Amino acid sequence: MVKRYFRLWLPLLLIILPLVFQVVYLGSFAVDLPWSDQWLVVPVFRALTSGKPDRFLNALWHQHNEHRFPLPRLFFFLLARVTDWNVVVEMWCSVGVAVLTLAGWWLIYRKTVGTSSWGFVPIAWLVFSLGQWENILFGMQFCFYLQVFGTVFALYFLSLKSWKSAIAAILCALVASLSLNVGLLVWPAGVFLLLASRARNRPRLAAWTLVGIATFAAYFTGYQFPQEHPPLTSGLFSPITTARFFLMNVGASLGGGVKDLSLAMGVCLLVVMGLFLYSRIRRRPRLHLVWSSSDVLGATFILLSLFTSAVITIARVGFGHIDWAVSSRYTTLTALGIIGIYMLLLKDNLPGAAQGSESGRWLPIRLFPALLAILFVGLAAANSHGVAMGKVEREKRLELRLVLQTFERQSDETLKRLLLWDGIRQEAAFLRAVGWSVFRQPTAQRLNMIQDRGGPRSPQSASAALLARLAQAEAQGAQPERATAAGRPPTGQPGRAYPPKNVEACLPLPRSAGAGGQPRQPMALGNAPGPLALVLNL
Repeated sequence: MVKRYFRLWLPLLLIILPLVFQVVYLGSFAVDLPWSDQWLVVPVFRALTSGKPDRFLNALWHQHNEHRFPLPRLFFFLLARVTDWNVVVEMWCSVGVAVLTLAGWWLIYRKTVGTSSWGFVPIAWLVFSLGQWENILFGMQFCFYLQVFGTVFALYFLSLKSWKSAIAAILCALVASLSLNVGLLVWPAGVFLLLASRARNRPRLAAWTLVGIATFAAYFTGYQFPQEHPPLTSGLFSPITTARFFLMNVGASLGGGVKDLSLAMGVCLLVVMGLFLYSRIRRRPRLHLVWSSSDVLGATFILLSLFTSAVITIARVGFGHIDWAVSSRYTTLTALGIIGIYMLLLKDNLPGAAQGSESGRWLPIRLFPALLAILFVGLAAANSHGVAMGKVEREKRLELRLVLQTFERQSDETLKRLLLWDGIRQEAAFLRAVGWSVFRQPTAQRLNMIQDRGGPRSPQSASAALLARLAQAEAQGAQPERATAAGRPPTGQPGRAYPPKNVEACLPLPRSAGAGGQPRQPMALGNAPGPLALVLNL
């Protein structure tokens, strides 16, 4: 009985524990408030409710900064119709997608390592790390979780040898590509996986490559590089800063938001990866690397993660903010490589798993405990940092929630703390007119209103009423009431002093500002197509 508890139930408890922590974390710190770039979804809601098919499709496909994510946009809209745009529900959906992603990692773990539950414990803690607090507490970051979900399952299905699994892999890769632009990297990663596995993959390789090329072509047709962003070649003029940015981003998942610790973790992880590769070469002279399909799968995640960090570095180092390298939003993406090297080292340390000379086996045996120590220190730092930031973010957003509820009495400068964009007052008027977000009526009050009007309405009349409310919102938003230049309420009442002291530290997210910290202007729907972009940009 004790042996069964130790082998089965105790590791299962340790696997579930980080999920429980994240559920408690979200329940404690989540605030129902549209935040930062999430305000740019409101014009999309307007277009999606217009009833015009061309405007509907254009709203789904048009760029958000450097991204196209029609699948998350459609999901946000459908969810908003049901919840009156409760962004906390979006956060809970991100947790659900993370659970599905963990299931995908379990399938890969069984294929790569085996069935022992103990070895899967660190993977669960990486997937549900509180170090990704920004993605946990920001409903719009659902697209990050969806992209990782699509990537994990795409590469898993692609590693199987059947046409059904190949079709499933292509569908999952499309989900990743249409959720975040870095999801496009799954296509070259899949090519590497098929070529390195040395199986009879030519038909599947051809199908995968053709669909990938078509996806890239569709994605970048009419693509417009954001004008307020620095050139992608900016990093070439400061190679040391660029290298530091890259290393910090590689180690950000284990850096706890600290630049020096993230840099150290990035260096340690690259050293571990390099020594592991050296150990494989030493076992096989003349660089004759014969890896199993499970080894290739783990190596694919490592390469994908490193290319992701490279893309982030190229796209962000030119802004001059080195601290963006350790932004918690990116930790969800870069954790893929850490999981990949962990599974490879774990497999090499299983009894009878390693092959080759004894002189070539001692290095992986020593690397694995070193990696475990890195994971222990890094996850402790990341989770403690996530808890601290959760408290800070909740306090900020509760203050800003009150700002939004009283937007008519706030100055433009105060409202810009929700987003560096002049149009937020008009969008707030739209939300109030349709009764969404912080202007949502309590359930009991809505039920009383329905009863006073003679019972519930049919779906057709409800849809007509919603369209009428949207039209009214458009009319009200055209000439919003403005605050005085001094920032006082136009009624002359003193009201509450804004911004509160705690809101002063409320930073715009990196995507919310252009070069030099200037406010970014929203991209209008239906812009004329620009030149074909040949590079990815986060």
